[in-house]
Amino acid sequence: MARYQLSVRMLLFVVAAIALLIIAGMEFLGRVENMASNGYRVQDAGDLLVFYLDDCGSWPKDWDDLIRYADAQQATFPRAFNVNDLQTQVRIRFDFEPDKIDTAGEWSNESPPICVVASRYGRVAGATHNPNPLIYLYLQGRIYVTNENSIKRFRSCLP
Repeated sequence: MARYQLSVRMLLFVVAAIALLIIAGMEFLGRVENMASNGYRVQDAGDLLVFYLDDCGSWPKDWDDLIRYADAQQATFPRAFNVNDLQTQVRIRFDFEPDKIDTAGEWSNESPPICVVASRYGRVAGATHNPNPLIYLYLQGRIYVTNENSIKRFRSCLP
């Protein structure tokens, strides 16, 4: 029966390889978690923007407008928005002018009519919807915001 002897050098190599695999795996899981979290942040920003449009009748000028609005309306939201967290993770085009958008066309992922909300860090995963079509549908009048039991909800105008 052959007997294998591990040298100290070989043992250190195996331990280092295992440590590198563990570190790489943890880095990968952290990136996946960050992509999912950013997806929900982008989605929350879109929801917050539609609520703002519905209540204020205009597009916010800056993050301060959204923060003041969220602080005043927090009890009416379906879930808590951490606007300071959104501010660090989400990019919003505050120069967007909703009244100058042609809303006659359908939404197209290949050629979206608007792109006003995005993650600051690229790709996202896990969100249930892209906020840009939601904002576009609201501007078209195809969805609206209701206040059910003092909680804001989206409803479709379509049958």
